[in-house]
Amino acid sequence: MNQPTMRKSSSLVMASLGLVLLAAVSTVAVPAAMRLAPPVPVIATLNLEEVIKNMEERSLREGEMKSFNLGLQGELDTLVKSMQDEQSKLAALSGAELEQSTAKLMEMQANARVKKELYEAIIDRRRGKVFRELYNKIADASKRLGEKSGYTLVIASDEAVQVPVNAPSQDVERTISLKRFVYVAKGHDVTSELVTMMNNEFRAGGGSAAPMPSGK
Repeated sequence: MNQPTMRKSSSLVMASLGLVLLAAVSTVAVPAAMRLAPPVPVIATLNLEEVIKNMEERSLREGEMKSFNLGLQGELDTLVKSMQDEQSKLAALSGAELEQSTAKLMEMQANARVKKELYEAIIDRRRGKVFRELYNKIADASKRLGEKSGYTLVIASDEAVQVPVNAPSQDVERTISLKRFVYVAKGHDVTSELVTMMNNEFRAGGGSAAPMPSGK
């Protein structure tokens, strides 16, 4: 191959390589160029504790929890009554009958302790599930309220949390270190708006607990 031909081939190779590099750079640069600019923030805040306290669905769920708890407590009360009846028999027994009744009573007491601990764990887990579901519904309603009203951020404010007075220094320092909002203008607060929206939806659904939105 003569030199002009070699130079021509070399030029073609370099040109091709340049196109490849340009394409690679373009591939990287396009997503950055197409990235949406962040929106101008329109911030709304809410008092999460007040929202939960004023949710009508919360009252319904608390009533359901109370009924569930009473059912388990009824079983424990039945066990306690059986133990009391067995205890009352001991004074009139002796010998093998006394030993047998005592062993039975000890077994009943152990069973009652295990059931009490089990029921307390079940109740606590159920209560946690209820609060998680309520929070997820608040988060979903906040998203919908934000989209409807043009809020780009809906934030739970801790402005109402007070630094404790006459408390151990560790409690005071921990409260201060955990606070994120020192001052929030009242115009940002949408607590009442969110509560009204959620309660209206709750009533529109017949006053029963609506299912969680999909994906929750």
